[in-house]
Amino acid sequence: MLLWKTGGHAYDERIALVDASTSRLFELPLSGVSQFLWLDDTHIGFFSEAPRPPEAELTVLDLSNGRLSIETLVGETVWLVDVWEAAPDAGGASWHDAVRLRMLQAAQGARLSHDGLYLELASGLTGELWALDLAVGEPIPLSSASDGYYGRGTAWSPAAPLLAELQENSDPNVDDPVPDRIAVYDASSGRRVAMTNVQVQRGLRFEEPLPGNLAYFNWSPDGTRLLFIKHTPGNPPTGTLCTFELSGGRTECMPEAGKFVVGGTANHIAWSADGRQIRYLTCDVARGESALLTFDLEQATLSTLSGDELDLGGRLIAYFEPSPEDAYLLITHDTTCGRAGTFQDPAVILYDREDGSQLPLPFDAAALPAGKLVWRPSR
Repeated sequence: MLLWKTGGHAYDERIALVDASTSRLFELPLSGVSQFLWLDDTHIGFFSEAPRPPEAELTVLDLSNGRLSIETLVGETVWLVDVWEAAPDAGGASWHDAVRLRMLQAAQGARLSHDGLYLELASGLTGELWALDLAVGEPIPLSSASDGYYGRGTAWSPAAPLLAELQENSDPNVDDPVPDRIAVYDASSGRRVAMTNVQVQRGLRFEEPLPGNLAYFNWSPDGTRLLFIKHTPGNPPTGTLCTFELSGGRTECMPEAGKFVVGGTANHIAWSADGRQIRYLTCDVARGESALLTFDLEQATLSTLSGDELDLGGRLIAYFEPSPEDAYLLITHDTTCGRAGTFQDPAVILYDREDGSQLPLPFDAAALPAGKLVWRPSR
């Protein structure tokens, strides 16, 4: 099920749901909503205005019976934050605690571990990286400037309190052959538990993948592997998909998956829910070609879903997002393709991977920042 905010003036925007399995659309009896998030798979929380200390009211919709209730949040649970994303797993705690954790996560531009027990804190490009133990309030040092590396960004494991950091061994604005590395830290102890040398493209931030951005990595769903793009200098520079396995420290690259080319590949990458496949987007504006590629890790085979096969009328696939259970793809198509979340004339379809059917969704450009389209968490 997909939750989204329809377009229009801020006071006229409404909240709607689409049931992907039945293609039914539901408009909820709420308007003037500024922020929302899934609290769990049956409760949705809404703020009519940005929450401000010392207290704020959260409207809660129970999908099981259609009832609305009001929850009052007070004290440290109230922050002026963005709560577009679903709340993390709160370790079995109530969804009210999940709201607090998600708000705390967004409050300082930091991120929580997926069990909600540790908060990532970083200081500057070459500064220290800590994990804050929320139970005792103590920061645990992980990496520091004395290591001689530039921090490029981090990613929490979905399965354990492990924090991976992409680190550069030189000025990030210089494209040179000095090896970089991915280091993995145990937030509970501060120990570095795994490391591998990599080569990434310099001078680009990876948190929001750009077309041709070869500095990118993320975790497999089970937290056993890290996917990254190995950079090869050249004209144009290219990249190859590789995985780093934590348990054995083995790195494996997959040339069969094809080359990532600057300007020709929008490196939006997503694992399948079972971790057996990797999907990514290619888009060439000059040629008017786009496709979703799926690489099967076990079979080492590559399959393609092109814009022509989707019958987009010459338009290009600009963005995609799989549902949590991987049964559906949310696909944005446009007259061009570029940075995720920036569109010119976008339209959205819901693609059923099993039968190939498509459901056009009534979004307009005002509704399409990625944060306004939120999948229900998997059960």
